[in-house]
Amino acid sequence: MENEEIKYLSSVLDMRTMALMERESDLADRLEEIASQQEELTAAIEEVVDKNKMLLKTLTSLEERNQELDQILYRISHDLRSPITSINGVLNVLEYEPRTDTQQICIDHIRDKSSQMDELLKSLSILAKTNSNDVHYADTPIEQLVRDCISDLRFVPNFSAVVIRSESVGNKMIFTDRLLISILIKVLLANALNFRAPSTDGFVLIKTKVEDSFFEIEIIDDGEGISDLIKDQIFNMFYRGSERSTGNGLGLYIARKISEQLKGIIHFTSTNGITTFKLVAPNGNKLK
Repeated sequence: MENEEIKYLSSVLDMRTMALMERESDLADRLEEIASQQEELTAAIEEVVDKNKMLLKTLTSLEERNQELDQILYRISHDLRSPITSINGVLNVLEYEPRTDTQQICIDHIRDKSSQMDELLKSLSILAKTNSNDVHYADTPIEQLVRDCISDLRFVPNFSAVVIRSESVGNKMIFTDRLLISILIKVLLANALNFRAPSTDGFVLIKTKVEDSFFEIEIIDDGEGISDLIKDQIFNMFYRGSERSTGNGLGLYIARKISEQLKGIIHFTSTNGITTFKLVAPNGNKLK
């Protein structure tokens, strides 16, 4: 009887020993598989690190190129204004000299083209500013800012034919870059004044809303509107979507660049003769 029990226990021990050996073998296989996967992972990580180094080097190179282009753009926009100023000075002198009708037509043509070039150079100078990361946050009274922008555009055609109103809701102070916001408002306001029938009276409403964490600026007008055919293109550089446009096609592109620089969003709607541009941006008070 004891021999049978010993045989039974020996058989059970042998079975468990074999099972344990199989598990050890399976574990060894898994460890080998894990080691192989670890080697592959290590190689993949090294490849990613190498690619990140290459991308960082490329990014650094692109940033340097962008800085160079910004400097070139800035210098061009400023240096070319000097001869334009000289041309305008000569034209002013010629205004006091006797001249024929043909000469007057030529003078008017030169002055018109000189003015267009001056506006282009101003826009390029602004574009150089918006391409940089040079943002200066400061407390800015929004209502006074809007009044100043309206006053700066008082000599724009159609200004006297349009009723311009402003409404303000919420806080009176925003913490942002005053220059960039002024440029954006004047770009949108100038568009609202320019793109309308000269003989038709109209309105422009500038609405501002300021909360603790964000602010909104809306410019609403009843001008000629924006066709569905060009809605996807109006923020493109140098795009002019109307025969009435006499600008250089940089205004709305600059407005979009400013909104991005301030980490905001600009969008528009144009339906039933009413066009609304709206900027929503973080109130920089949260950045203090």
